[in-house]
Amino acid sequence: PVGLRPGQPLQFAALSRKAFNVGGHVTYSSQLVTLAVFPDGWIKGLSSREVDGAIDLSAIRFCTSRGISLIDEVRLHTCEVGGTRMVCLQGDLSDRFFTTQSYKPLALLPESCRPPGNLPFIVAGMSPGCFHLVVARPSYGLGCGGDLLWRDGVWNRDKIHFTGIMYAVAEDALRYSTLDAQWSEQGLQVFVKDFQKFLTRRFGSIERAWREAFDTDGNGSVNFTEFGLGCKASGHVGNTTRLWAALDKDRSGEITMDELLWGVEVQDPEGLESATSECERA
Repeated sequence: PVGLRPGQPLQFAALSRKAFNVGGHVTYSSQLVTLAVFPDGWIKGLSSREVDGAIDLSAIRFCTSRGISLIDEVRLHTCEVGGTRMVCLQGDLSDRFFTTQSYKPLALLPESCRPPGNLPFIVAGMSPGCFHLVVARPSYGLGCGGDLLWRDGVWNRDKIHFTGIMYAVAEDALRYSTLDAQWSEQGLQVFVKDFQKFLTRRFGSIERAWREAFDTDGNGSVNFTEFGLGCKASGHVGNTTRLWAALDKDRSGEITMDELLWGVEVQDPEGLESATSECERA
C-alpha cells in the first residue's frame, strides 16, 4: 500500500517450497530465491532458474523510517515491541573481496543492538541465485554490541544485501539506547569535550583526526561502523555508542565534522589544544 513502500529497491533472500506426493506421503523440495521490493509497490521474484512452488513472503521485512547509517548503504532500525527491542537492517554493502576480507567484520553494531548469541542469516547477493551466509555475533567492550561477519559464499567478489536481517536484542542490551541517551547539558558538554581533547592530543587537531581516523573516504560524513573503527584506530577506549548518541545532534543517523567540532572554534583548529595547555599550566 501507499505509505508502506520502501524509499529504494530492496532485495531479500526467501524460500520457495514445492510439495510432492511420494508413495502416499507428502515431501517438499526447497530452493532459495531473491525477492525485490520496489518503491512503486511491486514485489518481484528474481531467480537464476524457473521457480515452481510457493514462495514464503514472510522474508520481506523492512522499515520506512530513516534509521541510522551503519555501513555503506546499510541503515539500522530499531523498534520497541512487547518489552523487547527488534533490530532490522536494510540496504547493501559495496563490493567486498571475500578471499582477503572475510576475517574482517562487515559492520559494527551499537551496544543497544547486541544480539543474544551468534545468529546466522542467509542474505541475497547482487545477482539472482547469489546468496551469502552472514553471522551477527555479540561483543562486549568499547561501547560496541557486536558485529556482522561473512561466513560462506561461492562468489569471490560481490555486493551483499543486509535487507531482511531482523532479530531481538539480548536482554542486557535493553538498558542502552542508540540515539536517545539522557544527558544534562553540562554532562553532555563535559563528555564531548573530553573526547575532543583526546583527539587533539592524539592527532594535533580535530580536523586531522576527522580526515585520518574517521572520514577516510572523504565523503563528508561517517556511519556508525566508520565511527567505531575510527575510535578504535585512534586508541580511544570510551563507550562508542554513547559518543555516537552525543555527537549525532540532529539525529540524522550520520555524523559530520561540524558535529564532531561542536563547541570548538573552527577558525582556530588548534584552539582546543591551546586551551588544554593553558589549563594544564594553570
